[in-house]
Amino acid sequence: MFVKAAETDKLSDHEPVVQAAHQYALTIFAALLHHNLIVSPRGQSMVSLLNRLHRLTPYFLVKQTLKIGNAASMLNGMTQLLLAKMNLSTLTSWFGGQASDSGMNLLQQIISQVLNAEVSELRKRLKQIEQSQDAPDKSHLESLRKYASQPAEEQQKMRNQSESRSVSIVVAILGPDKPSQMTEQSHKLALDYLSIHLAIRDREKLIQILCLHQPDLVTASVREMVIVYDPIIRALHKAVDLGSGVTDLQNFLDDLISLSLMDKSKQSKLPTVQDFVRLLEKHQKSSHVFIHQALKNGKELSQWYHEYALHAIEQYKQTHTDHLIGGTAAGDLTACLNEL
Repeated sequence: MFVKAAETDKLSDHEPVVQAAHQYALTIFAALLHHNLIVSPRGQSMVSLLNRLHRLTPYFLVKQTLKIGNAASMLNGMTQLLLAKMNLSTLTSWFGGQASDSGMNLLQQIISQVLNAEVSELRKRLKQIEQSQDAPDKSHLESLRKYASQPAEEQQKMRNQSESRSVSIVVAILGPDKPSQMTEQSHKLALDYLSIHLAIRDREKLIQILCLHQPDLVTASVREMVIVYDPIIRALHKAVDLGSGVTDLQNFLDDLISLSLMDKSKQSKLPTVQDFVRLLEKHQKSSHVFIHQALKNGKELSQWYHEYALHAIEQYKQTHTDHLIGGTAAGDLTACLNEL
């Protein structure tokens, strides 16, 4: 399969068994996308987050940087584009001053804007609940807000009480203050209110840790990852037109978001698994070309991943077949995988 993929980027040139496996994998991936983005209750939130991230990504600058012929210059340009912090200390460091770790780089700006947009949407939903006719009493809403701001240890104690008493977390939090006349709708709104407050807290904590924490561990981690994967990135840059690959990815995300994002004002038909299959089939040629270029032009890169694939398969190699019916079954796991 590696040899054939290096020779051609056409799926039809491969063996029938490879084509069948490809179609099976494509269908499974389409079903996974459909479940996570359409069927799941959190699907539209994920699509909205992906849409915001997609709109904020500077594709043009990324593509222009990836087109730089020298791999070292390309890596330095991408690092500067994503990780450079434009603040006063950055300007003074150009004249010999000491650079500061304060401020946010482009990557952190994107993360912050995406999460802050989500927080704004969640706060609108809180307002809707508070103004609802079936909303719980203000004192009960205040108790739920206090719970959401408590440390994780205190929240876990309350969850343990909820499980031991077989009552909802809202009942456990309100305790004797919960009015007996709370309707089912009010209880549902209370659960939603608590869930939204916890979601807001999580996103604010993520912004604090990923974007505002000092020292800046995210930027340092990304730089370390670039150093670790430097040989692979250089080999890939030499073998593949990465700028065209980013264009293909951008086009795929455009179509994926367009298919998945539901318009609440219109009662449109929900996408099916077959719609996602057609979407993947439309864009599969891009991945075929990418793989073909990598295997054809990057012999060393091809060898690395061939060895990795063989090593990964060995982790599922069957060692005990006496108990099998018909002689086939799912592969055994190695000791390392079993420990996980």
